[in-house]
Amino acid sequence: MGTLAERRVGTNLPLQGIPLAEHRPVLERLRGAGFTDVWTGEYNRSDAALPLALVAGWDETVNIVSAIINVATRGPALLAMTAAGLGDLAPGRATVGLGTSSVVPVAQWNGMSARSPYARMRETLEFLDDVLSGKRSEGGYSTIRTTGFRLADPPRQVPRIGIAALGPRMQQLAASHADTLITGFLAASDLDRVWANARLAERDRSLPFEIMAGVFVLPPMAEAEADTNARRCIAQYLNTPPYAAQQRWLGRDAALTPMWERWGAGDRRGALAAIPAGLASELVVRGDPAECAGRLGAYFDAGVSSVNLMMAPTVTPVPAQDQVAFLCAIASELQAIR
Repeated sequence: MGTLAERRVGTNLPLQGIPLAEHRPVLERLRGAGFTDVWTGEYNRSDAALPLALVAGWDETVNIVSAIINVATRGPALLAMTAAGLGDLAPGRATVGLGTSSVVPVAQWNGMSARSPYARMRETLEFLDDVLSGKRSEGGYSTIRTTGFRLADPPRQVPRIGIAALGPRMQQLAASHADTLITGFLAASDLDRVWANARLAERDRSLPFEIMAGVFVLPPMAEAEADTNARRCIAQYLNTPPYAAQQRWLGRDAALTPMWERWGAGDRRGALAAIPAGLASELVVRGDPAECAGRLGAYFDAGVSSVNLMMAPTVTPVPAQDQVAFLCAIASELQAIR
């Protein structure tokens, strides 16, 4: 399998139940157990950049990954300043992952336009390519309004740019215009298709193109409880339009249509029951740390460079310190697999 240094392991911070300012000892425990990367997203707690800035200040060797910064809720100049700042904080260790998010946080919560997500991402990448290298923006875009902006002090080392990509068009955009494809809710066996699709558009580059994946994990618990939590996690995500489209592209239309139909009819309990048992265990990794490490190894074998271990939501919340202990145990097991 190679060494853990070649197969990076991360997790999302901050953890639920621990104030952001109290995460330094959490980071130290994770790093001591073998975690190489810290990811952070933004939904309804912290923005994506602030936790990464703290982490980069606390540890000068950790890799930082934003997954994701929302391109639809930031102006392009502000987004460029955020990317440049993260690049300066962690030169050679920062991946600025960008995404278009969804209608709820973009339009409902922030009053921004969620239209034309693909075009918005493509034009944002073109803009960042110019300004992060020190050029002045000349405008001429259709989905973003910016002209004449230039960074006063461009980053000495431009951070890697990643795209959160579920569907085939966005995956190809990542391969042609970015450095990293960030994805999730995939079985390890799905990655051959993702790689094949991305390679259709891959360009020549100085640094290798990589795929990074988020994987939901559940700690040991009674089988019935684990199954319920896995099904709830799947239903929460795969009933949203972007994830539903992703799963159809992956060939799971027949397997998931009963769940989608029941969910659409308001039958939440029936929707959970309609999820195939095999799929519930395939998409949410669960078990003891050794079992989880074995399952995660398949993602690395499929070519993923970094796996982000995300604690799946549970009906009965797992105490924060128990989450940390479980994550550390998985990392230790992964280090033993070489």
